[in-house]
Formats: sequence, C-alpha cells, structure tokens
Amino acid sequence: MKFTEDIILKYLDGDLSDHEAGLFEKEVKKDLALAQLYTHHKAIHNLLLNEESSSPSPEFLNKVMKSIATVNFYESKFFNKTRLFVLLLIAFAVATTFYYFTINFYPSMDGALSNKITLRDFTVDLQPAQQLLSSTILFKVVFYVNGLVSLLLFDRAILKPYFSRRRERYSI
Repeated sequence: MKFTEDIILKYLDGDLSDHEAGLFEKEVKKDLALAQLYTHHKAIHNLLLNEESSSPSPEFLNKVMKSIATVNFYESKFFNKTRLFVLLLIAFAVATTFYYFTINFYPSMDGALSNKITLRDFTVDLQPAQQLLSSTILFKVVFYVNGLVSLLLFDRAILKPYFSRRRERYSI
C-alpha cells in the first residue's frame, strides 16, 4: 500500500480503519521520508487543534441582524402603472406584428381585423386606418420604432428594478 499525504491526513483525523492504521504505523517506523512527512503533518495538525476559533463580535452580529430586519422583501407591487403601461405597449407591438404578418403573408384574409368594430352604440370604421397601414414603408417604420421603444421600456420598467432589487437583497 502506498502512503500519500491524504492517507497521513486521514490517519491524523482518525478516518482509517484499524487494519489500515496498523499498516501505516508499521510503514512510518520503517520509512524515514514517510516518518518526516508524518511528523510535519502531525505538528500542523496539533497547531490547528490547539488554535482557538475566532467568532464575530456581538456588535457585528447585532448589525447584521438589524440590517436583515430592515430589509423589506415585498416593497412594492409588481404591476405598478409603469409596468402596466409597458405590458400594454408590448401587447400593442404583438398585435401590430400579427396584423402585419396577416396582411403581408396571408393576403386572402384581408387582415386579421374586420373593417368595423362595434361597441354597443359606438362604431369605429377601420377602413382609413387599414389603408394607411397598408403602406409597407410606413408600417415598417412604425413596427420597428414600436419594437425598439417596447424593448427599452421593458428594460427600464421591469428588468432594471428587478435586478437592482436582487443586487440589494443579496449584497451585504
């Protein structure tokens, strides 16, 4: 059996079986280099056992506990006005994207929207809006600007507060 530093450390910690410990003790008596290595590790082991462990001061513990008590994990609602606006803007971007794809890739459908929307006694004629939106250059400009603004607002209103709260929560 080859005796390495791991075996010496296991012997010092008492993790070897009785048979392995006996073999190790016999080899230490025979091998001078192993005996020197064992003596070196035993001295370090004894120093570490006799070393008193340090503990944090009571003042440090009080500061940590007070800071934990003051952290409010549920500071605000997730759906405030700004985030709701961003989500509505994203919904608008999805709706315009859907409309764009139905007009350009499925022309037989004449768009996903009908020409009129009726809500009780109020009717909205969509024909002028559909004619304006059928201009591909105008629609592409509106589409890309809308997507860019949606992503920027999504970043500012949802992602930035989320990650700043995480950074505050997990940093001490």
